[in-house]
Amino acid sequence: MSKVYKKNLPPKIIAILFSLLLWVYVMSAINPRITSDISNISIQLINLDEIRQQGLVIVGEPAYNVRVRLNGRRDEVQRISREQIVAKVDLKGYRVGTNNIPVEVFVDGQVDVDFTPKFITVELEEVVRRQKEVDIIIEGNPSEGYVVGQLEFKPTLVWVEGPESVVNQVNKVIGRLELENETENVVQSLALKAVTSRGVEVQNVNVQTQFADVVLTIDQLKKIEIVPKVTFNAAPGYIIKNTYLEPESIFVKGQGNLLANLVSVNTETRVINNVTENMQVAVPLELPDGITVFDTDMVKANVIVDRIVEKRYDYSKEEIVINNIQSGLVVDANSLPDSIEVKLVAGESTIQSIDGGGLRVILDVAGLQVGNHNVRPVVNVQNNLEKEIKEIVINPQSINIRITSKGTD
Repeated sequence: MSKVYKKNLPPKIIAILFSLLLWVYVMSAINPRITSDISNISIQLINLDEIRQQGLVIVGEPAYNVRVRLNGRRDEVQRISREQIVAKVDLKGYRVGTNNIPVEVFVDGQVDVDFTPKFITVELEEVVRRQKEVDIIIEGNPSEGYVVGQLEFKPTLVWVEGPESVVNQVNKVIGRLELENETENVVQSLALKAVTSRGVEVQNVNVQTQFADVVLTIDQLKKIEIVPKVTFNAAPGYIIKNTYLEPESIFVKGQGNLLANLVSVNTETRVINNVTENMQVAVPLELPDGITVFDTDMVKANVIVDRIVEKRYDYSKEEIVINNIQSGLVVDANSLPDSIEVKLVAGESTIQSIDGGGLRVILDVAGLQVGNHNVRPVVNVQNNLEKEIKEIVINPQSINIRITSKGTD
């Protein structure tokens, strides 16, 4: 047998070498080694439930990916799909803070595997749970002639849960109620979301009560008069010139059935004595239940006060005005007194207004014929100041006049 094997040995060796070279050539030309890069392979987080049970959570919602490079024969590389590449990190045993965790990549195939990154950074934080106030934000407006009334909602406090640094950003929890020309009360369930102090929504927190039940009354507007029940009494030596309210009417709001028969409202009853100067007093209104003021915070009662003064005026006979004398008759000037004194008692500002010539002394002789007559002089006060004068005294109180025909001495 050995002779058989040894027979023609050199040609045999050459044939084997030639076959090997041919195989290498065929493999290189037909099935060469290639490299393939596959990006964005998602990294699986192992033992995520375990760290949650420890009260930890990954900060944010990071997307962990790895880039994998495969090197091998073309048929082996092309046989591998994305789904056959598994990338993992194991979170077991890691604690609060920044953790660099090694990445493991598994590929089912006869290929060389490389990948990047080799580590990922995972930020772990404690999960906290805190109560936050609920606020309902009203946007839009009801129909014309209607206004927003009382707002009621529940819950008013909710629990917010999440990473401590994220929960710390939450200022409150809000729901938004949108209005558009409503005339009836609104009942809705509103979705709640956590926001910062600037109103920006906070992501990655769990608002454990997701909805708020809201009831908003839509009130009707009505304008009504105010009836003053405030009495000002002047101190001795002073006079009340005027009193008035600011404003004299107001808009109130309430449900339509409450406003139907409401035409006026009283101020609170008050008596203010010994007033010596102008003053303004805020007075509450006696509003029926269910009715509130819409356009003003407070009604103010005003009083104008004047110091009482006395002044005398002398009028000569030439300044006396004769009214209603019959045609052809005259009053004998010699029968008139040389002067008539008028004493006024009134507020100081009223006297100042009269000083400019606001008085006239009048003798009314309507219907009187020729002869002697006893006539009471009257004082006419111009500019409608009579109501501001406390007392008028004329001296003399009556005058004995003589009426003659014209041309008779």
